[in-house]
Amino acid sequence: MKNLRAFKVETIQATNTKPERIKLTDLRFSNSVTLNYGATTAHTPISRSIEYLNEKGIFIDSQAWSENKQGQHQFTILLTTDFTKQLQ
Repeated sequence: MKNLRAFKVETIQATNTKPERIKLTDLRFSNSVTLNYGATTAHTPISRSIEYLNEKGIFIDSQAWSENKQGQHQFTILLTTDFTKQLQ
């Protein structure tokens, strides 16, 4: 069996004072970062998260996701073989 490191990608809904953001959680080291969108960044939660991880030298091999009983997307798990590089 191949061991992989997982990152959980969740969308943080917009509020009256903040736009939609992304919460990216490293499930191995139990830490997370909040990502914003910008004019020159990727425009979807998954592509923005992968873009951020690539900037950190972490390259994604696979993905998985969770859906509720109605088939609505809840979160995505991005998988990599890199076990050393940190988010921050």
